[in-house]
Amino acid sequence: METIKLGINGIDKLFIDGLPRKSNLLVYGKPGCGKTLFGLEFIYHGVDDFNENGVYVTFDQSRENILQQCRKFGWDIEKHMKKGKVSVLSFAIDKLDREVLNKIISEIRKTRARRLVIDTITLLALSKYEDKYTFLIKDKVVVSNSIQQFIYSVITTLNCLDTTNMYLAFSSDDESATQDGISEYLCDGIINLRIRKMGKAFIRTIEIMKMRRSNHLSGIHNFSITDKGMIVED
Repeated sequence: METIKLGINGIDKLFIDGLPRKSNLLVYGKPGCGKTLFGLEFIYHGVDDFNENGVYVTFDQSRENILQQCRKFGWDIEKHMKKGKVSVLSFAIDKLDREVLNKIISEIRKTRARRLVIDTITLLALSKYEDKYTFLIKDKVVVSNSIQQFIYSVITTLNCLDTTNMYLAFSSDDESATQDGISEYLCDGIINLRIRKMGKAFIRTIEIMKMRRSNHLSGIHNFSITDKGMIVED
């Protein structure tokens, strides 16, 4: 089994056998827990450290906002974009059309990407076209009757590509991990990011909830956000 490294400081030691290539990885948590940063590091270190091209898709931020976050941590992602190795796609939810997956797949093939981040699948699931959950794959219309069926169709469609896919998602207030209640069952691995306030400080933790085809360290681990990015502590 071929595996990859995420490249995030301290995270790969939690994946004892490595992350299986072409896995679907779900990263979920409350706002401010570090989901976007996690996804950006996955893409940036993928190309900068391991020569794996990547596509980052955002539904809640502009392309410039994403680039500014990279600059903040000293990541020159734009040099890789100029070489055609990385692409950042930004879509406004209220302006989405049925071509969104075709556009994402086209960009993946154009950049020869091996890594894909969807930020967030929660927001993508809120989009509708003519009051229906539909999208096009080539010229075929895929129609879903619910958010759960829509997410199932999206994940299974992107799973056919030669990429390791990371889906960022908002956590739920009930017993489900995510607000959609289905992506945690479809993905091979689940990572929960948490943040809580302790006095004037914030405590951030990470936990691998499951990982198919690979052993991982269980339990909750602290992590911090520095001027260099995330660091998972021993």
